[in-house]
Amino acid sequence: MSKVICVECECSMRKEESGVCVVEWFRNNRKIYKLWSADLFRCKLCDKIVVADFANEPFAEHFKDNMKERLAEEVLHGKAIIHDKELK
Repeated sequence: MSKVICVECECSMRKEESGVCVVEWFRNNRKIYKLWSADLFRCKLCDKIVVADFANEPFAEHFKDNMKERLAEEVLHGKAIIHDKELK
């Protein structure tokens, strides 16, 4: 595991939540492409949040039949859902 540092405060960030679900979008945010597991970190001083420590592979992908069920399962178990809104 790598260390996560706040660029602004120059201090280590603490892990806020493990195993958040990150939604990667496809085609200008119209369809879910992949679901990733990652960790949520928060700066102790400025309270900024980052997502880091992504899994090596997604746990669900658009071409598999269970995509919607997997996302619903994450919601059901109270996992934080993070949306990657970057347009490609």
